[in-house]
Amino acid sequence: MLVNECEGGASTVVDGFGVLEALRSEHPDKFDSLCSVPVPFRIFSDEYECYAANPMVDVDSGGEIRMIRFNTAQMQAVPLSEPRLGEFYAAYHELSSRVNDPAARVEFRLEGGMILLCAGHRVLHGRTEMVSSGARHLQDAYFVHDNVRTHLRLLRRTGGIQMGNPTSGHQVCCGVAPSVV
Repeated sequence: MLVNECEGGASTVVDGFGVLEALRSEHPDKFDSLCSVPVPFRIFSDEYECYAANPMVDVDSGGEIRMIRFNTAQMQAVPLSEPRLGEFYAAYHELSSRVNDPAARVEFRLEGGMILLCAGHRVLHGRTEMVSSGARHLQDAYFVHDNVRTHLRLLRRTGGIQMGNPTSGHQVCCGVAPSVV
């Protein structure tokens, strides 16, 4: 946060993995639905577009949660042709209720000069309502795994990059480490 002279606008964070583990324990069928139904997410502008259709929850081969995709601004409607549509939206409703439960949320105010650094595929973040009564300048930066993967696919498809070819002048090494808080 560079400047924060507004009233309100507290930062909020929720441990997405914690919410998911409780959901899995109490409603394993709903958890499984969130792990299996592809959900389209899209963000775009005149110069940029990123699209991905993946389940909201990604687990590894041992069943450990790797990431949660929960962004109401970028989530698109699940296609009506999806056979598990009703099951998915019941699970999504349950997850949304838990994410928005004040008991799951930590709230604090970022002042000028403070920074919030979080693993965006584990920690869900937002802010409370604010009154624009003073200057506010939030500088944010994101590393979104889906964006990187989409860009790498585009570069491979267009010939803009050759994976693993040391003579091409463009080398890419892409790995995903487990998220930590």
